[in-house]
Amino acid sequence: YPIPLFLPHGPGTRSRHGITMPKDVGVKKPKGILKKQGAKKLQRDAKPQKEARGGAGAATPPGAKHSLEKLVKKQGKGSVVKGNGTPSKSSDGQEQAKKKKAVPGPKSEHQRSRDAERAWKVGQDAAKGRIMTATRDLQPGEIILEEKPLVAASWHAHRCLECHEPHDSASCALVQEAYPAEVVSKLAKIEKFLTGLDAIGELDIARRLIKLLNMCRTDDQVETHTRPCTAENMPACLEAIKAIREHKLARAVLPAGMADEVAARLLSVLNTNSHELGEWGGSGFFLLACLMEHSCRPNCAFNTSGTDLWVTVVQPVPAGAPLSIDYTDSVFEPAAARVAHLEASYGFCCTCALCTREADLARAFLCPACQSKLCPRGQGLKPSQWRCDACARQLKQKERE
Repeated sequence: YPIPLFLPHGPGTRSRHGITMPKDVGVKKPKGILKKQGAKKLQRDAKPQKEARGGAGAATPPGAKHSLEKLVKKQGKGSVVKGNGTPSKSSDGQEQAKKKKAVPGPKSEHQRSRDAERAWKVGQDAAKGRIMTATRDLQPGEIILEEKPLVAASWHAHRCLECHEPHDSASCALVQEAYPAEVVSKLAKIEKFLTGLDAIGELDIARRLIKLLNMCRTDDQVETHTRPCTAENMPACLEAIKAIREHKLARAVLPAGMADEVAARLLSVLNTNSHELGEWGGSGFFLLACLMEHSCRPNCAFNTSGTDLWVTVVQPVPAGAPLSIDYTDSVFEPAAARVAHLEASYGFCCTCALCTREADLARAFLCPACQSKLCPRGQGLKPSQWRCDACARQLKQKERE
């Protein structure tokens, strides 16, 4: 079945074809962007990547004036993209910008289900935080969520920060209107500086941070609604924000009065919860898609087209069950490697059936007694997990080594 697309967003080279996972910084390792499963890894600057647990931590703060969905609906502003999420084919993005300050996305609800009845709801789990659960029985093939990103950006330097047309960002009317003059005039140098920071490291991440910080200048609900999202690697992100604060050009991207800790958390949220938009050539942060929990055997998968993301059911899901995707696209790695990666990148220990009690098909051996195939159960940490299904013989320590 189709496998999830990280943006924050698994292990190994960062795929240019899919979704995102949380970003693990400090060393050259998985970026915070969920990868699209089943997609080939394009060779660009083979940097690694990563994503998060049961969605987004704590419950939404009680003082929020707007619902999460209302905030998401406000997104299409400033984006010159067609309803299908692909950049406009007009040869002059600036011309469009003059005719319209912003071209909103489709008028349909931002995260609507294709069914009249919404197939999911956002709930709270004591251990996982915010999660998304099914409101009714779901069948494979159902598209249960369609979403546009709160912020999305291309990793191609020749594409504009706002309209995504192939021209210099500083010359775009949308950029000139939306950003402070000191940011516009030195945008290329600011992007280069941000990309050089360990906690950022990629142009699309740098651009998403610039855009999210700029949104906070005019809408305080942006920071409010991202506050419950999972945020890993805060120390590295705080160090990056302090470096930005001290840089004579880059400091212009920080809104006046915003504390370093708040800006660092926004960067951490982007690194942990973003999805890769491989076909389009960038990544995006989706407020609802990031609520889905992880499973090495997920019941849903997500794909993207342009900057749009949709989630499809791939296994029968009973009403009330959590909706899950695979954050890492590493189901064919040994269970112990998957668990270690998820814990390092997302801060949680995976306890799904595939990691705890089912046969680890990535490791198969011939039983010394009957020559039948023998697969360890779960991570193979206990002697009892190394028993042959055919003859019930348990492998000894030396045989396992």
